[in-house]
Amino acid sequence: MKHIPRVVLAIVSFAAVATNAQKVATIRDIDFDNFTYAWNDASDDAVPMDWKWLTSTPDEHFRAANGIHHFYLPGLDRYERQHSPLISVDSVTYGDLDGDGLEEAVVALNYSTGGTANWDYLYVYKLLRGQAKLLARMRTGSRADGGLVRAFVRENLLIVDFADSEKRMGDCCSEGYVRVNYRWGDGAFVEEGQREHGKIYLHAGPPRPRFRDYRVKNIHHGKPVPPVITKEFRGFRTRIREGAKSDVEFAGHYTVPRWGCGTECIGFVVVDSISGKVYDGLGVASLPFPWLQEYGGDDAIPRMEFYPNSRLLKINACPNEEDCGFYDYEMTDGKGLKLLRVELIPEASQSPQLP
Repeated sequence: MKHIPRVVLAIVSFAAVATNAQKVATIRDIDFDNFTYAWNDASDDAVPMDWKWLTSTPDEHFRAANGIHHFYLPGLDRYERQHSPLISVDSVTYGDLDGDGLEEAVVALNYSTGGTANWDYLYVYKLLRGQAKLLARMRTGSRADGGLVRAFVRENLLIVDFADSEKRMGDCCSEGYVRVNYRWGDGAFVEEGQREHGKIYLHAGPPRPRFRDYRVKNIHHGKPVPPVITKEFRGFRTRIREGAKSDVEFAGHYTVPRWGCGTECIGFVVVDSISGKVYDGLGVASLPFPWLQEYGGDDAIPRMEFYPNSRLLKINACPNEEDCGFYDYEMTDGKGLKLLRVELIPEASQSPQLP
């Protein structure tokens, strides 16, 4: 892939346009699964082979409902509707990008042509006067050719990993990523520093479940009920009570109180904000440091992943400091966490080693 020069994005024409009328207190209160997005028709676009910031003014909009929007045309039969283009909300990442101490939201959208071709977009939003304002849009490449691997925020930088076309394996995948850092300033995202290269961990077997496949319909916004502390949780009652005071964090009506349990270890439980019931969690130790460094670092591979609008909880860690790997759980009301899938990292990498 050719090196792309520094990109300065002019956003004067649409930065001040509200995409939704809802007013909220924080950017995390925005429901990006049910949200109106600015858009340019992509149905006639060639499959992109690299990434770029979009400088054109969006001339259309689409409304995502439960994280999905289908681009149906009038008069389509059932088969044609099933193979129509669609766009889905894949993830939302938060972090302070402009140094004002407040979080912005980075929304990853996946566009599918209705066939096998698909590519991604990143939309960056800031909360201004209680409404989400679109700051910038990026279109990435397709799958192995500059496709989006992940995006996260660290030290006011937007860090994006793209699939390295020089490490591609067929049409679908790449064994490596290219990491690019972007800093926001003067109404633009500008590439900063040297590009980095690393390995992508290619999961074996069936793919990991997606958060959008375990969506919840409603999120509880009432005052949380104090947790019911039973005998087995008394040793952590203070941490649990404090953590359970937060807004809903997981699966529609749960919080996830967390505390330190040793070096590079986090303990957690799950608390029902409606009933106060406390469900068992785990102690999760960090993945081995050498393995993490080889595959992107702890910012790129968070130890725990969960969202208010999904019943899926992902653990990328070593539960109870053993059997390091990737664990996917579904939260079941009245029962707790149900293990859906587990994939261990190679045995040679299992031994925890700290920097």
